[in-house]
Amino acid sequence: MKRNRVSGSMVSLVLSVALVGGCAAAESTEQTPAETEPSATAEPTETVQSQFVGNWELVSFKSFPEDGEAVDNGYIGRILYDEHGNMSAVGMPRSLPARAAEESDATPRAGFAYFSTYEVFPEDGRVVHSVIGSPMTPSWVGTELVRYYEFEGNDILKLSLRDEEGRTTGTLTWSRLQAAATDQIQ
Repeated sequence: MKRNRVSGSMVSLVLSVALVGGCAAAESTEQTPAETEPSATAEPTETVQSQFVGNWELVSFKSFPEDGEAVDNGYIGRILYDEHGNMSAVGMPRSLPARAAEESDATPRAGFAYFSTYEVFPEDGRVVHSVIGSPMTPSWVGTELVRYYEFEGNDILKLSLRDEEGRTTGTLTWSRLQAAATDQIQ
């Protein structure tokens, strides 16, 4: 499989379009130890990977522009990690259903959707999504999306994006979904 690294400027362009607020969120896969602040303890990879496994609901998606205040992007979404190293994520602006009634099918929509494999690097608190498919952002296919993770207990997962200088440009906070009761499934 072809593996390309996503350049900071390319991700900035893609996420600027995807985020209605126009907040850039560049990513870097190359950082010096001085730029990297581990957010996870040096646990065995299998132990950390098992913490990811499950279905998560997006609680907040905040961007941190270099020259301004934090921006709440108002997104909803889900992310799913399995025990075999596969994941998928989808998100959209909370206001999209209301806006869709006023727009045509040809109107561009904001959001993200992709599926990939993933690998955890506990030594520096990274999880790398190797994108296999992305219908909304085809340029992501074959690239690696780097996220810096932090767990709060067993039920909160924070994934942060960083630019080439190591500055956090966005944070997605996820809450673990509990198993649905069988009587609620129809």
